[in-house]
Amino acid sequence: MIKTLLILMLIGGSVGSRAETKTFGDWVDRYVEVDPAIGAAKARMEESEFRVNEASGSFFPSVVANLSKLENNSADVTTGGGFGGSFSSFFVDTLYSAELALTQPIFIGGKLWAGLHLSQARRDSAKAEYNLALHLGAVSFVEKVVNWSLLQREYEAVNQSFETQKSYVNLTRRKVKRGTAKRYELDQNLSDLYSYETRLTQIQLRRDQLRKDLSEVLQWEEKDIATVNLPTIRTELPLNEAQLLTMALENRPDLIQAEKTVEAAQANRRLEGGDHLPSVSLSATYGYKAEELDQLGESGTDSSSVILGISIPLFSGFSGVNNLRANNKAILAAELNLEKVRRQVYTDVGNALNQFKTTQKLYGQAQRWKRSADKAFKGGDRNFKNGVIGNLQILTLQVQRERAAIGFIEAERAYQLAAAQLYAMVGKSPLELYRK
Repeated sequence: MIKTLLILMLIGGSVGSRAETKTFGDWVDRYVEVDPAIGAAKARMEESEFRVNEASGSFFPSVVANLSKLENNSADVTTGGGFGGSFSSFFVDTLYSAELALTQPIFIGGKLWAGLHLSQARRDSAKAEYNLALHLGAVSFVEKVVNWSLLQREYEAVNQSFETQKSYVNLTRRKVKRGTAKRYELDQNLSDLYSYETRLTQIQLRRDQLRKDLSEVLQWEEKDIATVNLPTIRTELPLNEAQLLTMALENRPDLIQAEKTVEAAQANRRLEGGDHLPSVSLSATYGYKAEELDQLGESGTDSSSVILGISIPLFSGFSGVNNLRANNKAILAAELNLEKVRRQVYTDVGNALNQFKTTQKLYGQAQRWKRSADKAFKGGDRNFKNGVIGNLQILTLQVQRERAAIGFIEAERAYQLAAAQLYAMVGKSPLELYRK
């Protein structure tokens, strides 16, 4: 019975530990969920959608219910007869009213449509801002996670050399006792062993610092920042500059935001220019008026009105001219900024593509280097243990193997970051690389 319970506990514990394992995709989802810059951009995007709905409501009539009490104080002066004087009497007229008032704008100098277009341009700009925050933040986040994962690989590579060196120290120590090796050879092996200890400590310090950073970014406890495996990069982008430029010009969030800023400036000019144009509105009321509150609604107390109002601005102290000039300058500034961003897109895509192709090539070369160095060391290790080669030769092979391992790690880091940067430069989220 006890044995059965223990087995069940072990099974339950292993299931629980598997449930707690987090994939790279989990890290990505968590980052998007808790990053303040992304959250703020998302809130502004959602706010802008409500602003569009608010502007759309301006086309519909507004209805207001009014209940009021009007008191009118008046004096009646009467001239006296034989007494040669005058008398004054004060009267208080009270009027209660209850009515519904409807107002329907018909033409407000084009401000209704301009206001709607302005809110739509700002909404689209807010969407682009959200995507921009997502893309730029993703590049920084991917860099942190790539560094975190590859630091573990670097630690393993150096630790492999450390463990190998310990075995060489023990082997050389036995050789010294047998008289088949010199004391300086043992000292050299010990010196190399101590250098590995120093390097492992330095790598661990960097990992501890990066763990704290990731803990803050992801809002997880440090113990939850475990090793995560990097997925193999499988970019679906065409590696053709013309196609990538077309994609970037259609999707780059900063370019879309600059385009929507121009549209917003143009809509704002029309909106503010409407203040200097005639406006037409229709208003109607229906309700009751009576001298006593309890008489409201009785026969003969109902009243109604329909008013077609036309407002024509005549003079505004030249504010219209200055407002138009100011808005024209705002449009010019937005158009020049758009041209600046468009030129930057061409530069960014070309540089990102070249960087990606170069790092992809280096990654393949580093793989071949590592395989060759591993093979050379494997043969040398066997020969060293058999006494065929000496201490200097095996140390050289070990250094070459470790250099190749570190070089491969650095090549993968550059390749991963270049892929993330290329995605961002063509207007796609780098997180798409890691959610698959």
